[in-house]
Amino acid sequence: MTRFDDIWKKWDREKLDEYIKSHEKERTRYLDLVRDHLGKAPERRVLEVGCGAAIDLHLVAEGTGCDACGVDISREALDIAKDLERYFSGKVDLRVGDARALEFADGTFDVVFSQGLIEHFERPVDILREQVRVLKPGGILIVNVPQRYTVYTLYKHLLAMRGLWEWGDETEFSSWQLSCYGRLLGLEFLEKRGYDYWRSPFELMFVLRTLNGKAGKIPLVKRCPVHDVISRFWDAVWEDIENRYGHLFMKNIVYAYRKPVE
Repeated sequence: MTRFDDIWKKWDREKLDEYIKSHEKERTRYLDLVRDHLGKAPERRVLEVGCGAAIDLHLVAEGTGCDACGVDISREALDIAKDLERYFSGKVDLRVGDARALEFADGTFDVVFSQGLIEHFERPVDILREQVRVLKPGGILIVNVPQRYTVYTLYKHLLAMRGLWEWGDETEFSSWQLSCYGRLLGLEFLEKRGYDYWRSPFELMFVLRTLNGKAGKIPLVKRCPVHDVISRFWDAVWEDIENRYGHLFMKNIVYAYRKPVE
């Protein structure tokens, strides 16, 4: 049994619908990126490595008719993933497996993606290299990792120093580092995104993002005739900032690459 099994055992199976809604809301930019690239794939064969309870995989596969497979080292996580099937119309193929040695043949999948995976390994590039191996030529690799330059990163490391971070050894990545990984693996860069915030008063960018909404709760501000106009403008500005530069300051970074056609 791995430490991840112990973590998954703590999940409340009576709240699976809430977990699904949370993923769909918080990971919209990430999930949309996976869906977009999967929709363009010739055969729409997709693999999630380190799928955990496979909520992301189910959300990506739902209604697309794709051939979806998920691999995780934790049997407990995959047991939860089986329970989740009742919330979705589509089926996914779930397997116990090691991200360091995937059981699939070279060039099996059109899209391979992972979230919360490579930061747990001493040599992340080796995990990515294995994912590239099972990609078809021209296939898409999507990597989702924690952002290095956030206050949340400091908070997480403080918890780890006190033995309170249950996910064990974990690192974070910069946009520059992910770009280097792509070049090292001979991949073509496609796009990058950031998503989600640590919802804390210590995270400056989150405070700025929500400042207008908090001000709008003040009765005097709420009654201001131009408040709605300012609010829409503020949201539009931040949406643009997040789309352009979110990979530099938001809680997670997502990179998409293409495997060259030989």
